[in-house]
Amino acid sequence: MCSLVTRAGVLSAVVLSSVGIVSAQTVSRKQVVTTRPRPASLEDARTVFLVNQVGDEQPFNAIAGDLQRWRRWAIVNQPDTADIIVTLASNSAAQRDSVRPAAARPGVRNSYTLTVRSRVGNTALWRETDPDVGRLFKRLRVEVAPSFCFVIWCR
Repeated sequence: MCSLVTRAGVLSAVVLSSVGIVSAQTVSRKQVVTTRPRPASLEDARTVFLVNQVGDEQPFNAIAGDLQRWRRWAIVNQPDTADIIVTLASNSAAQRDSVRPAAARPGVRNSYTLTVRSRVGNTALWRETDPDVGRLFKRLRVEVAPSFCFVIWCR
């Protein structure tokens, strides 16, 4: 009986130490993954004003809808009441040189830049460029405010 208890004790010690090693490896992997440092004002911001410099409403409405569904910042109608200002701009030279949007011209692909600026001082806090506005928003969401989840609630 004594050897059975000893074997059970040794087996449980091996299992617990294995779990500890696995969890330590998981923690060390998480420490390797880094993102850009987030400015404190982005974390503190509660209100946002949106600026459309594209000329085409479709990509701007996509970003505005994503921001509204995210609920990280409340969208306001006046720049004076916003903590930050989010600007969507097009980098396409053809877009700037033409009255007709690039989306209406075959073979021309826009590249969009999403910029987040502090209202006070007009300092750029975050900026990315991509041809897909959906990917721009996903990057903003991941880099600016990584989500955290509890058992039944995520932010």
